[in-house]
Amino acid sequence: MSSVIRSWLEFFDGMCAHELFHKGHQLETAALRFVFTCLIQKSLNDFGTYWNTHHITGTNDIAGGVPDVMFYSADCHSQEPTDDSLRSAEEVCEQPTITGTDTLDEYLHYIMELENFNLPSSKQEGVVLYERLLYFLNQQ
Repeated sequence: MSSVIRSWLEFFDGMCAHELFHKGHQLETAALRFVFTCLIQKSLNDFGTYWNTHHITGTNDIAGGVPDVMFYSADCHSQEPTDDSLRSAEEVCEQPTITGTDTLDEYLHYIMELENFNLPSSKQEGVVLYERLLYFLNQQ
């Protein structure tokens, strides 16, 4: 398991241990997703960038190199998607929600705007925002 995933699992386990998050609680889960999805994605993107730009040593059977260079220079990736294939893909793909429902996503965005909250840039800021959003969700 990658260190990035492990650090997030440990972080969320810590939130459970400190009773900031209770597994199975729908509103807490929705708030957690809303607050931390972007931070998790950023850490995964950073890890992917690091991993895909380092050199892999080759073997007798497999050439080595830098993953990004190897991927983008491969012949099988030279075909551009057609307009028809893009339209077909758009038809089957749904716009994902962060929390699981459009209504809750919209409400949390509304609270963020109304209260002039900013998306977090760290785990600590995320916990603060999570607690603030839970306060509003529990007022209903």
